Amino acid sequence: MASMNQVVIVGNLTDDPELRYTPNGAAVVKFRVAVNRRYQDQSGQWKDAETSYFTANAWPRTWPSR
Repeated sequence: MASMNQVVIVGNLTDDPELRYTPNGAAVVKFRVAVNRRYQDQSGQWKDAETSYFTANAWPRTWPSR
């Protein structure tokens, strides 16, 4: 049985998205997102901890809508 996972990543684009096409004409967009993690220390001050980078490819929708 097939399943679908959904992930939401909120951040900043690091480069311009790259549009390309498969041999059968389907459009695919590749993009990178940077996400900064912040936390509050014991004294209540906000600290920047680390930056995580994610590379993603957006393909055309292939599953039936519900």
